[in-house]
Formats: sequence, structure tokens, C-alpha cells
Amino acid sequence: MLTSTTKKLAKLDELERRVIRQECFNRRNNIKFFGIKDDGYESPEETERTLRKFLQKEIKIPKEYLEEIYFERVHRIPTRPSEEQNQHPRPIIAKISFFQDKEYIKSCIKNLPKGKKFGVADDFPKEVDEIRKKL
Repeated sequence: MLTSTTKKLAKLDELERRVIRQECFNRRNNIKFFGIKDDGYESPEETERTLRKFLQKEIKIPKEYLEEIYFERVHRIPTRPSEEQNQHPRPIIAKISFFQDKEYIKSCIKNLPKGKKFGVADDFPKEVDEIRKKL
């Protein structure tokens, strides 16, 4: 027979799983970009321009197609200590309106130049990232 404490812990675990699932759902149209030069304090508009230049130059997305992609939000992950910022630029997170555009960008990742420290990944909560690393 389950004790009251055991039932509460099971319920808490279930609620935590539901919150993580909801967070994954909310982030489903997000993509993280790593290694893109960070100018320090840039506005979201400047970050979007930087991202569009990166997508055109490094990922080789045609300008005509890139102009059709609508980003709901583009920002860098919040500031870290300045010595770390110089070593590694802060990642950019972009929320893309249409899932097809996200999939198109992901299909062009193969065009990234070898030897440069660029990266592209889906935006998952840290709990999911930890599980994926173990797998």
C-alpha cells in the first residue's frame, strides 16, 4: 500500500513531467545557433540582422527564401561574465513562425563550413538536454 508521502511524490513527479512536456511544446519552433560573433550589447533587431547574414553566408540559404522567413523573436541568451563572453559568443535563440521554415533551415545545416565552431540545435529545456546527452 502506498503511503501518503509516496503518493505525493508520485504526483509531484507527474506534474514535473507535464511541465517539461509543456515547455518542449512551447519551444517547438525555436532553434539555437552557436558560434555567431557576439558584439556585446545588441538590440533584438541587430541580432536578427546578424542571424540573417549568418544564414545567408554560412548556411547558404538563398536571399529570396530568407526574406520570406518570419522570425517571431530573436535574442541572445542572457549575459555571462565578460571573460567568458570573449571566449564563446552567447547563443542566439530564434522563434520561427512556420515549422516548415524551421525544417528547411535544419536541412541546410549540412552547408556549414567544416572547421569553424558554428552549431545549430533544437531548443530543449535543460532537463531534456541532459537526458539526450546520456543517450
